[in-house]
Amino acid sequence: MQTVANRIIELTPNGIIDKRMTYDEYLVDERVKEMREKFYEGVVV
Repeated sequence: MQTVANRIIELTPNGIIDKRMTYDEYLVDERVKEMREKFYEGVVV
């Protein structure tokens, strides 16, 4: 996926995260982590 993906679109229960970056960058980006916490807040799995 690293060599193919340059845009990540994650559909969450409370919104969409759309970033132009590699998958590895997406996994470690602090802003993305904050957004994921916000968008998954209160979701029971």
